[in-house]
Amino acid sequence: MPGYIDVLGHEIWSYRYENNGEPIVVLHGGLSHSEKILPYLLPAIEHDKTVYAYDRSGHGRTGHREGAFDMNHQRDELIQFLERIVKEGAHLIGHSDGANCAVMVALKRPDLVKSLVAIGPALKPSDLVFETPSDVLPSPEDQAEHDALSPDAPELFPQKFKECFAMWARDPQISPAELGAIKAPTLFMQGDDDVISNATAELYAKSVQDGRLCIIAGASHDVIKEKTELVQSALKDFYANLEYPKTKYPNWRH
Repeated sequence: MPGYIDVLGHEIWSYRYENNGEPIVVLHGGLSHSEKILPYLLPAIEHDKTVYAYDRSGHGRTGHREGAFDMNHQRDELIQFLERIVKEGAHLIGHSDGANCAVMVALKRPDLVKSLVAIGPALKPSDLVFETPSDVLPSPEDQAEHDALSPDAPELFPQKFKECFAMWARDPQISPAELGAIKAPTLFMQGDDDVISNATAELYAKSVQDGRLCIIAGASHDVIKEKTELVQSALKDFYANLEYPKTKYPNWRH
């Protein structure tokens, strides 16, 4: 059931779908919120997992706070959510900024990560192949959605919008060499026409000890909505086969 929970003195909008299975935490993208991602992923995971999700600070139904649009802050907020709300290690599935946060937690707190699905993550700002406009302002549609959900004042949204774009210009900063420390089974997924290059996705998958790569044809960074059935199928297969893949003709996976 959805509702506000207290995480170190800040009210965070959270969801929990109880099914007496292992915990899995769903993490939305930047300038997005949980309601935009859950309907597309729940059918693949809710039958045998206890699903958690939450709107990060400054997003969706969760109010803004200082530092909200800093990737390290978002990483630490996820760690606090896992420690205080889930109260154990969990499977993590994140899209875009949510994927970046999940990867960063897997690096900092591997004890909290049972497995990892990262959909459209970046290693560094230059991985983004779109140009940041000089005058960053939300669209009327984005503003209306913010005003309908957020406890923050409407006039705060343009500031949050700019803070997020500034974060994308400096974060994340993840070295491929670091990724070798991730031991959890990990699936990297994205559309073949993503704003993150396919070369970045391949580098991610090859750098993690137990990395797998799924490039979905005919899709963009919005692959979850554009190719929902394929995304769900890939997730079901991943969670059904978390052991290290054994293939007949391995190339980079040994």
